[in-house]
Amino acid sequence: KRELGERLNKYPDHKVSIEKGITKTNPNPEFSKWHGIDRKLINWGPKIDVNKCVGCGMCVVQCSERRNVFGYDEERRKAVVLVPENCMVGCNNCQIACLWDAITFPSILEIRELAKKLVVSGRIKEELDVKLQQTPT
Repeated sequence: KRELGERLNKYPDHKVSIEKGITKTNPNPEFSKWHGIDRKLINWGPKIDVNKCVGCGMCVVQCSERRNVFGYDEERRKAVVLVPENCMVGCNNCQIACLWDAITFPSILEIRELAKKLVVSGRIKEELDVKLQQTPT
C-alpha cells in the first residue's frame, strides 16, 4: 500500500473516480509506434475484471513509471486501465503481479506472428543497426 500511495502522490492525475467519470490521459507520443507500426493498430493492453480485483494496487506499482498504464479509483479501491496504448507490446508484468488473476491480455499469438513478420522483413535488424551506430563506443 505504501508503494501505491507514493505512486499516486507522484502522479496525482492517476487518482481517478469512476463515479465522477474517468478522463483518460492521452497516450505518450514516445510509445505511439512499435517498430514503425501505429500502436493503436496493435491489440495489446490489460483488461481488469472488477469482480476479481481486490484493489491492492500491485498492477499500478508494477507498471513502469514511464508508461503509467494504470490509474486507481480510491473511492471504489480498484485499479483502472487509463492508457492501454502506453502498455509495452508483449509486456504482462502487471498480470504476473496480480495474485487474484484479475488482469487479462489478448492472445500473445497475434503479437508473435507480427514479430516474426518484422524479423523476416528485416525491420528489426535495421532498427538495431541504427541504434548500434548511435551508441557511443
